[in-house]
Amino acid sequence: ALRLGPLVLWPALPDIVALLERVGTIFGVTEERLLEQLWAPTGLMAPFFEQLRQVAGWLSDRGVAPEQAAAYTTSLYTAWTAIAAGQHDLARLRDESQTRGGLNEQALRQLTAAGHYAALRDALDAVLLRLEAAGKQ
Repeated sequence: ALRLGPLVLWPALPDIVALLERVGTIFGVTEERLLEQLWAPTGLMAPFFEQLRQVAGWLSDRGVAPEQAAAYTTSLYTAWTAIAAGQHDLARLRDESQTRGGLNEQALRQLTAAGHYAALRDALDAVLLRLEAAGKQ
């Protein structure tokens, strides 16, 4: 509806690309099996919104009005994704967003130690397995 999302296409036929470019960003792949690889991250929308909900809820628990907490949180994440838009070196963005001994370094270290990112990758693996199994039926 917002014409912002990625559209995975195989084969990326020029006429079809031209038609679909009006509704999203086309990511043509060279092999059919790569469709499922790129579809797997779509299973992270609900966890993403749950993360936003948790941040906003944490703020509300500390006295920020719920509406303001939600608006602030979504604005913050929108700004972060705007910074990342068009950037392909995500490790550089991660590194540049933290300072030695800073708040971001602390939070990243804690989440990494808690297995947060390993669990994220495990979830992606599980979604991919489900997609691959469905594709074989």
